Amino acid sequence: MNYVKLDSAAGVRPPNRIRNNELVRDAAVRMLGDSGLEGTNFNSISIDAKLSNSVLRKRFADVDALLIDTWKHRCIDGFLKPLNVTIMSYLLSEPESDHDPSRKLLNSLFDLNQVQCTSLEILAVTASHDQVCEAVGKDVISLFNQKVLDSASKKAQYVFYFQFIIGTLFHYRGQPIDRELLVERLHTLLVAGIGEADLVAVPEVDASYIGGKFVVPEQSPHHELMNACLTCVAQHGFASTTTKMIAKAALVSEGKLFAYFPTKLDLFLEAMSYQIENGFLVNFRHTTQWAQQYGLGVAAAILIREYQRPDLDLERALQIEYLRLSWHRPDMFDKRLKHINKSLIDLGVEKVEEIGPEQDVELMLSISASTGATVIARLDRDAFKLPYVVVTQNIYR
Repeated sequence: MNYVKLDSAAGVRPPNRIRNNELVRDAAVRMLGDSGLEGTNFNSISIDAKLSNSVLRKRFADVDALLIDTWKHRCIDGFLKPLNVTIMSYLLSEPESDHDPSRKLLNSLFDLNQVQCTSLEILAVTASHDQVCEAVGKDVISLFNQKVLDSASKKAQYVFYFQFIIGTLFHYRGQPIDRELLVERLHTLLVAGIGEADLVAVPEVDASYIGGKFVVPEQSPHHELMNACLTCVAQHGFASTTTKMIAKAALVSEGKLFAYFPTKLDLFLEAMSYQIENGFLVNFRHTTQWAQQYGLGVAAAILIREYQRPDLDLERALQIEYLRLSWHRPDMFDKRLKHINKSLIDLGVEKVEEIGPEQDVELMLSISASTGATVIARLDRDAFKLPYVVVTQNIYR
């Protein structure tokens, strides 16, 4: 068969270039979905796609450019658009109508196929990768600015649903939990949020604790080293953070770091153990106080707003990075649950070991919206201004 030579200058790509692009994108989805960012590089992609390393380097300046391309050509159609259809199926329906089609759409998002897992990976990476954040942010904001969302209240409903579902998927990917129970309970809450609640004033509060030190001196004599580690990971991501960077930030020698912690992972996990316990306790006390003062719905709106304040990028990036790493290291999620359980015991919640599947679901959903809010905050810098109270008052009662 004779092929016609195509004029690439006229904007038509030769067949082999199109084929290579598809091979690279398919390989990127497999690597990101299975191994995460740490296992995705030009070498691993080229081996999986059976292409030379030079082919990739001619197309992409770096791995971030590859992530952006994968997002554009795989994740938008395979994840973002189905997510949008799911949200709209709820918001464009009447509260008393049949919502079974919406539940089925919602359930399909929890298949966690490779494209869905890749999409979550890239969304998590936006917390510490500027170029990826900018590219993905444009697509996400375009959904938030759809013409049908013609008021601040409607936009707040949509963004809240977006965050709630994303946050739930972030936790579900790493934590073994009953899928049927989770989807059914999430579906029930989303149905409850369809009608707009009253637009009440959301009071200003002192939430400065969110931006405090990750590890306080009372928790460990190595708190400065731990804070340096967590700050570096928040700024650069775990994969790009080195022990040399951490030691420099802590103003100690690399040798002193290794005298206390055998590896970077050991230091990171111990630092996060303190951060999780302290953060959970403080957050629980504040949200409980707000709920008592203003009601559950207003308290939830306060928490989302405060988590999305513009000056908390490092705090948000750290939480997202820990969740992302736990997807590929199951032991990390187990350790996180142990720290949370310890905090619950400290708060007076007894017999944590007897918590059943239903309680597991409720605990996950109690933090999913705020997790989703941390993801969206950097993608849409104005999200914290939205009147989330129009939907949180219906969902949290």
